Amino acid sequence: MLSKMEENKLVSIILTTYKRKPEMVKRAIDSALNQTYRNLELIIVDDSPDSYELRKDVASMIYSISDNRLIYIKHKMNRGACVARNTGIEKSNGEYIMYFDDDDELLPDKVFTSIEQFHSQEIGLVYSQNYVIDQYNNKILKINPAHSGYVFDELIKGNFVLAFPLIRRECFDKCGLFDEKMLSMQDYEMWLRIAEKYKFEHVAKPLSNVYHHKEERISTNIKKKNQGAQEINSRYYEYLNENPIAKNVRLMKLAKFYALGNEFKKSTQTWINATTSRPFNVYSNLRYSLTILKSLFK
Repeated sequence: MLSKMEENKLVSIILTTYKRKPEMVKRAIDSALNQTYRNLELIIVDDSPDSYELRKDVASMIYSISDNRLIYIKHKMNRGACVARNTGIEKSNGEYIMYFDDDDELLPDKVFTSIEQFHSQEIGLVYSQNYVIDQYNNKILKINPAHSGYVFDELIKGNFVLAFPLIRRECFDKCGLFDEKMLSMQDYEMWLRIAEKYKFEHVAKPLSNVYHHKEERISTNIKKKNQGAQEINSRYYEYLNENPIAKNVRLMKLAKFYALGNEFKKSTQTWINATTSRPFNVYSNLRYSLTILKSLFK
């Protein structure tokens, strides 16, 4: 149960949209405005280019919604996901901030359940499980690893903060905004920075729907994934050299991305670097190697 003080805390939900049909954007908007936690603002940042044929239809749909908690911002041209998220953060007023994507959906108790977990000033981010819904409308519960507390040592091995965490505003003040140079993994890179300074909390129940479909998503672009993975490895180079387990895991992931992008020479060299970082960990090296091979034959 939330205290009166907690009930009065404003939550800013930032919805970024790019070249989506009005009905898909409307589904996302409704999921935010219909939250059981009512003290919120919804900031929609439209990052579609003017040339997008449905942009006016999306704008008309948004203007037709009568809710004074809604703020609509249009970029004059496409500037990318990170810029759009940062625009929303800069325009927001909430003590807590959440962003989500225009093709996904928040379940009604997402904000209420998340804000209950901020029982300490040390906690900067609350994340949860979610449902994955595929193009055939199959609904699958996505159970991510449940790490709470100071989680950096686990998080650097792989991103378990999946869909749309709730973040204390001061995290952005102290750790910075999303890195606009990152072509992918921008959220993961942000969580790593927050994890260096704050505790995380996990909610062991699904609080959002993530839709997998054939339309354009950053997560499906392997070249962008390569850039993101390389950048993270570079930024934490010293840490990884001092922590061979984390180094092994991160290099194996990068080797997989290279292989998926048909950069087999880079994949092979990265795989060699990964195995030599933990040469006696035969089982783990074999497991990751099989994962790389399986990914090539999907």
